Amino acid sequence: MRCPSCGSFDDKVIESRTMANGESTRRRRECNSCGYRFTSYEHIEEKPFMVVKRDNRRQPFDRQKLEKGIERALEKRPVSTLTIENIVNEIEDLAITKGKVTREISTSELGDLVLERLSSVDKVAYIRFASVYKHFENLDDFDTNQREDIRNFFVDQFNQERKKINIIDENGYRSDDTLDIDEASTSEDFEDVNWSIVNNRKLKWALPRVSRAGNRHICFTQGLRTALSEHMNFCNDLKSIAELIGWVYKNVKINGKSQKLIDVKFEEFMEFLYPNIEFDEDMG
Repeated sequence: MRCPSCGSFDDKVIESRTMANGESTRRRRECNSCGYRFTSYEHIEEKPFMVVKRDNRRQPFDRQKLEKGIERALEKRPVSTLTIENIVNEIEDLAITKGKVTREISTSELGDLVLERLSSVDKVAYIRFASVYKHFENLDDFDTNQREDIRNFFVDQFNQERKKINIIDENGYRSDDTLDIDEASTSEDFEDVNWSIVNNRKLKWALPRVSRAGNRHICFTQGLRTALSEHMNFCNDLKSIAELIGWVYKNVKINGKSQKLIDVKFEEFMEFLYPNIEFDEDMG
């Protein structure tokens, strides 16, 4: 069998394991040319094993999709690649055994198998997986769902702070109105209102920064990770949050003190929070 590392066809089998009650065989191989170890599978060719989605659509069981979801749940966790491979093997074996008669398994049953296995391996990975894949609908949406959860968290926090801002009416009295996005006449108006929240340190985990070029930036401290974990069982570190959304994680000097923070232009941050908002720039 061709080595995925060097391309050589000279290899040897170092371990064989029968899976799914004899319906498949897993073989660990070692390349005689470069020493790379890899896995191959032998399956009985029969009716494909299907996964039944919540809307009753059926699609072939995809081991790679399962493996990808588990790898993401275990990202940056102290779990070896070999352990992850064994977890996938066990879940695949259990799934095929569970659906042996009908040759199919529901997404919820498959998700329960993953959750049960992750709960005994890593609690952080379990929480990550449970929060995103509770119904195991689409493994490809892992990052998208996390970004949307974070965006909703930010929107909610800024909404709460805007409600605390006092508005004075034309007669000089305090109004019961709140600063809502629907009240903004231009995008600059709304951005300025939200910048005042950051600039006045209303959010403990957000710091204002103005670059030498005069651009406004918002910087997120480690407190953001704590806040996210309290609101949505989010366990990623600050660097992972930055990578997830496409922001910069770097050393930033604020008030003469250098520290590792997420740093993003405030205009870009507003676009992330309100991607579908259009303002009439001629109003006001």
